[in-house]
Amino acid sequence: MTIRELKTGDTAEVVALWRYAFGAVSDAEPTEAERARYLSNYGIGAFENETLASALLVHPLDQAVRGRILPMGGIGGVATFPEQRGRGHVRQLMLSTFEAMRERGQVVSMLAPFKESFYGRFGYVSAQPEVRLTTSLDGLVQWLSREVYPSNYETTRVPAIRVRERYCRAVGSMLKQYHGRAFRSDVGESEWKSRVSNREAVILSRDGEDVALFQLEKKKHEGWYSRLAITGLYSADDRAHEAVLGFLACHRDQIHLVDIDVGADVPAWRWFADGSEDVTLRGGKPWMVRIVDVVGALDGTKVGRPDGRLRLRVDDAQCAWNSRIYSFEASGGTLSVRVVDGEEADAVLSIEQLSALLYGVRPAFRYRRTPDGRIDAATHSLLTGWFSSKVVRNDWYF
Repeated sequence: MTIRELKTGDTAEVVALWRYAFGAVSDAEPTEAERARYLSNYGIGAFENETLASALLVHPLDQAVRGRILPMGGIGGVATFPEQRGRGHVRQLMLSTFEAMRERGQVVSMLAPFKESFYGRFGYVSAQPEVRLTTSLDGLVQWLSREVYPSNYETTRVPAIRVRERYCRAVGSMLKQYHGRAFRSDVGESEWKSRVSNREAVILSRDGEDVALFQLEKKKHEGWYSRLAITGLYSADDRAHEAVLGFLACHRDQIHLVDIDVGADVPAWRWFADGSEDVTLRGGKPWMVRIVDVVGALDGTKVGRPDGRLRLRVDDAQCAWNSRIYSFEASGGTLSVRVVDGEEADAVLSIEQLSALLYGVRPAFRYRRTPDGRIDAATHSLLTGWFSSKVVRNDWYF
C-alpha cells in the first residue's frame, strides 16, 4: 500500500470512487461540479499496485471557535472500494491527513461521521447537530407590524452565483459570533457555482452596511413551489435578524412552509406569535471536532474567569506532536499556552477531553490526575471556569 497526496491526474479515479460510494455508478467524464469539489481542496489516497483503493478530501476552511477564527481541515469524501475494505486504508489515510493538516497550519478539524464510534478512535468528539425548523409563515406575521422591514433596510435578492465576493465578505465580518461555524472566504468560482446553482442570495443592508444574509431555494409542496429552504443565515445583531423574519413574512400569501437551519441553542419559539403549533424541529447527524495542534488551537483563546495557571499533560495517540506537557495560564480573559516538558503536571487530559473543553462539548469531558487518578477541586474549578459549555453549529457541508 502506498499513501500519498492526490494529484490532478487522479481526478477520474477519485470521482469513480465517489460515484461508487455515494451515488450512481457511471463511466461518464467527471462533471464540472465533481471537478470543482476535487480540484479546490486537497486529498490523500491509498493505492494498491498504483490503483486507487481509498481516498479522502480535506477542505481548507476558517472556523469560529470561542470568538477566534482558526484554520480548519474539514474531512469529507472518505471512501474505500468494497474489495479493499478491512485492510486499514482509512486508518493510514487519517494519520497521514493529520500530518498534512499540521504542515498547512490547520490547527483544528471537523467532519460529519457515518458512524461516531468509528471516528472516535481518531480523537474526534461529538458535537450537536444542526437543527432544521419547519413552519408555516402564519406565526411570522407579527414581524410585519413591527416596522423592522423593509423601512430601514435595502434588500438585494439575486441568484447567489452573482454575489460570491460580496457574500463571502459579509460572512467573514460576522463569522466570529457563530461558534463552530465554518466557511471558506476564498471559495473559488467553480466551487461556489456547484454549491449555490439553484439558490438565491438575500442580503439586507442597513446604513450602507451588509448586516444579514442567507440563501433560499424554492421547493415543491403538494405539487406547487410553495416551500422555502433557508440556509447560511447570518445576522450582525438582533435587529438585523428581526428584519430577516420580516422579509420571510412577506411571502405569506405565496409560500406555505419554510425550512430554516438553526443552532440547537437558538430559542426559535420566540420568533413566532400565538398559535404557532405547527412549528417542528428536527435534528440531523452530529458534527465531530478535534484539535490537531494544541498550541495553535488554544494559545490566545478567550476564556472565562478566574485567572490562574495549570500544567497539563496531553495524551494524543494519533498526533504524537501533541503529547507534551503544557502551561495553561489565563490572565484577563485570555489563555496563554506553551510547552513546558519536564515540569510536573497538575492533570492529564486526552486529546478528546481537551477538544471537548475547547469546543464546549462538556458531556464528553472527564479528567484524570497523575499519579493517583484524582483531580483536586482547584484544578477542576479553573478548567470549568475557563471553558464554558457551547453549542457547535455549522451549515457549510463538505
